[in-house]
Parts: sequence; structure tokens; C-alpha cells
Amino acid sequence: MMVKLNNNKFFRGDVILSNQDIGKKAVEENDLEPFLKEYERITNFSLKIIERTERPDFIVQRSDGTQLGIELTKVMRDPESTFWARVLNGEEQADPIDTVIRLQELINLKGIKLLSLTGNYRNVQSYCFN
Repeated sequence: MMVKLNNNKFFRGDVILSNQDIGKKAVEENDLEPFLKEYERITNFSLKIIERTERPDFIVQRSDGTQLGIELTKVMRDPESTFWARVLNGEEQADPIDTVIRLQELINLKGIKLLSLTGNYRNVQSYCFN
């Protein structure tokens, strides 16, 4: 449950959330939707969001009762290289090999963060997209 404070911040449990934090969570939840649908299609298990957190981004429960943590990762090119690729080469999209390399880097970074997690959530899914 969130309670609005006078300074445009929200209080949830022992955490104060700014409007920016709330907006970020809304974007993350929107980005999560395609994953939830594909996960169910591939595994035949539906996922229900139990809690929105920072590490991992979401705690979900599978239809068989198993709880999972989901950490979202977005693969993006930096704005400067995107600009010059467009200007010099007419490239509108990232090179697939560069994207795979960046994806692997992000997965490795998420793995390092996973090691710092505490709690009872041993099963963490990493969903990466561009």
C-alpha cells in the first residue's frame, strides 16, 4: 500500500518513493508484460506479480506456487554512437553482433548483482530486450 506525502513523494512500507521512482516502476511493469505472456506460452506456467522491489525488480509467483525474482535489463546503444552510426552509415538499428555482446555484458552485470541479493528468492530470471 502506498500513501502520498505532501512533498509529491509516496511512502510504501519503510521506503519513500518519488514520482520518478513510481514512473520508473510503471515503465518496468509495462516492459514486463511481453515477458509474462511469453513465459506462460513457453512454460505453461502463468506468473502473478506479488511485489515490486528494486532487487530484483519484481517478485512473482508461478501458477504452481514457486516464487521467482525478475530483474529487467534493457539493451540500449549510447546516444553518441547511435547518432554517428545514423549520420555516417545510415544505420537505424544496432548491429546484431554488437547487441549480443552488450546483452552478454548486461547479463554478467546482473549476475554480479544477483550474488548480492539476500532473501529466500533463489530463482531469478533475467529478461533482456532491445
